[in-house]
Amino acid sequence: MRRVSPRLIALRAVDAVKVYVPFMLLQGGVAERLPQWLHLPWTLLVIYYSATRVQVLLFDWLTTRFAVTGDGISLQTGWPTRQVAFARWSEISALSIDQDLSHRLIGASRIRAVIGAEGREDLLLEAMDADQVARVRALYAEHSASGRAAAAAAESPTASAAGTVPGTLIYSASLRDKALISLTHAKFLLIIPFVLGAYNDLAEPLRLPSGTGLIEQVLSGDPTVLAAAVALAFAFGFVRASITFHEFRVSREGSRFVSTGGLFHHQAREADLSRVVGVRLSQNVLMRVVGCSRLSLVVDNARGEFRTFVVLPVATNDRARGLAHELMSADCEVAAPPRPRPGLSICAATVSTLVSVMLLWHGLPWFAASTLALGVVLADRWYAAFAPVALGSLSHRRGWLATRHYLLRLSSARSATSWHLPAGLRTSLLRVTVMDRRPVGLWGARTPTTECDELGDLILLTNQGANR
Repeated sequence: MRRVSPRLIALRAVDAVKVYVPFMLLQGGVAERLPQWLHLPWTLLVIYYSATRVQVLLFDWLTTRFAVTGDGISLQTGWPTRQVAFARWSEISALSIDQDLSHRLIGASRIRAVIGAEGREDLLLEAMDADQVARVRALYAEHSASGRAAAAAAESPTASAAGTVPGTLIYSASLRDKALISLTHAKFLLIIPFVLGAYNDLAEPLRLPSGTGLIEQVLSGDPTVLAAAVALAFAFGFVRASITFHEFRVSREGSRFVSTGGLFHHQAREADLSRVVGVRLSQNVLMRVVGCSRLSLVVDNARGEFRTFVVLPVATNDRARGLAHELMSADCEVAAPPRPRPGLSICAATVSTLVSVMLLWHGLPWFAASTLALGVVLADRWYAAFAPVALGSLSHRRGWLATRHYLLRLSSARSATSWHLPAGLRTSLLRVTVMDRRPVGLWGARTPTTECDELGDLILLTNQGANR
């Protein structure tokens, strides 16, 4: 094993400064208010805290070792309690390579190897130079399931002379896309915490109007001020979207998906198609109004900070659905779109509306508004259903305000549980648990009992076949 780059000391110095400088500014004001007999203990505490910051700068660099070989990645951390972790390339379901502003300034990257097994932590390598990043990416591509398949195809007599599949650009964020992202992802609302936070801190020394005063002026009802505030909010949202999705690209290289982008925080992520167990089409209220969707890959056991692999941050509904069907139809039959029954949703909305009217009649407007909001949320969540099971795939849709549509392989389902409704209805309440960043329960109200039994048998047979 080898020691990490000394650049890690610079990264830890930045982290220490973020905490140390505010502490030193605060301790000066505290020291002025302390009685005379506490000045010496307080000074010793400040000296001790400053000395520990020096230890923090060097500890990780002195105690961390790593190795990247053809077998996998090894990582050793800690002293005197030492932790050693090792992951084979076949256990790594995805790679996340990112550069925040500190990493970009020193020309280094942070590599996160997402382990495709529950109960195991991801491997994090910091302060990696460009050669080390290239080596990790090359070994991951070589030893992944798709890489082995591509190598076998290249050695086949029927393989093409090139023996590789050229990269295909799937998505590239344009100015129009960034404007749509600013609107549909509600980036324009971020101006409110900015005005109350960073701007408010700078306003007093620069003798500018306070953030609270600006918001009160906007809410005063002046149409000119309100129009200017709306225009400024959308401009702020567009700038935020342009920074986050700067040169954002998603491409397919052989059987791997690669996404890159970001101005100050540059990220590069890779996912093997063999570890993709489904796709997720999601729409919030603004997306439904505009007619756009967001498409993400559901990676096998990817969780935590890696989250879902985003392929299309925003795209027309037809394009998102077309790409979803193309990705899922490679080795399984795509299930038909589900059609939820609105009975329970109508019942929840009706009951909440009646209760809200009664509360409003008795002079309780806040309770009435809360009850009505709860009814809308329940009506939206109960508008859910599973599609008839197709060969090897599962389709689930939820929501009528904000929708979420899953197209999944049956191998992604962990369990299926059903509760039979009263006799004579011949329907059940169905819950299927899948892994999408965390265990997610997909509910289906009034699902035919025969479909519940069929789905449970198929999930059991699929999992038994996968474990053999």
